[in-house]
Amino acid sequence: MTLKKSFAILGVFVIAISAHAAELAPIPKDASDRVVHMNLKDSKKYCKSIRKRIPTIKELALNLNPEGVYEKATRGIPLKPVYKRDGSIDFYYDSTTYSQSTGDNGGAWLWSSSGHPDSKYFGMAFNSYDGAINYGGKNSSYESSVRCIDKH
Repeated sequence: MTLKKSFAILGVFVIAISAHAAELAPIPKDASDRVVHMNLKDSKKYCKSIRKRIPTIKELALNLNPEGVYEKATRGIPLKPVYKRDGSIDFYYDSTTYSQSTGDNGGAWLWSSSGHPDSKYFGMAFNSYDGAINYGGKNSSYESSVRCIDKH
């Protein structure tokens, strides 16, 4: 059961979902309308400069692929567990439900504030080309950008 469907059935999820479903700011672009690539540190600075913050990986997934986010493993669906920094499972994810129609992200990897559970050198990112979630080196700006979100 997806989060989107579960809040209609169980009212307890409404608060959690509305807190994570804040609207993402547009991806930063240069004067030629090309996506501006940046590492995680510069992404944090950029979001701060527009009075926003970097979203968690769950917030990115809920905004860009809400049908792929599950609170628990579901039989018959190949779900990938997505871990919190402390090593516990945050949510389960299915990238096959992703569609690029959720904004013009230029196929960039989008940084999140979620970190790797075993390494301080890696951050978690959302691939806006195919909907994958994976880790990347925090100092890398290769095809990486950010979609900021409102502060809590």
